[in-house]
Amino acid sequence: MEDLKVTLIIGAVIAFFILAIILFRFGFLWFQAFIAGAPVSFSSLLRMWFRKVSAVIIVSNHINAVKAGLDIPLENLEAHYLSNGNVGKTVNAMIDAKTAGVNVSWEQAAKIDLEGAKALKSVTKEIFENK
Repeated sequence: MEDLKVTLIIGAVIAFFILAIILFRFGFLWFQAFIAGAPVSFSSLLRMWFRKVSAVIIVSNHINAVKAGLDIPLENLEAHYLSNGNVGKTVNAMIDAKTAGVNVSWEQAAKIDLEGAKALKSVTKEIFENK
């Protein structure tokens, strides 16, 4: 009976430390996204960590997109990051396009970026061609 108590206490201490590490590592990002109105779940942050995706890059660009009124799913941002795309420039290009009244989808902007062209310059060029 005494061994069971010790085992339970050790298990509780280990679980507490795991939760503390997760909260310490992702708590600020989660809170920042929550306050900005672009909530991100802890499970999404953990998945990013396991996939070796920079949660800071993804969350900050997700916040920028939401604040600009764009609906870009986190999964799309992560996929673009994992494809060696420049998430920040691509999101900024979409924000610029929306501001200029040009309808550019995430897929189009990501494709332009992955083809090696500068996403911001390509979308800007498209903006001026459509005016």
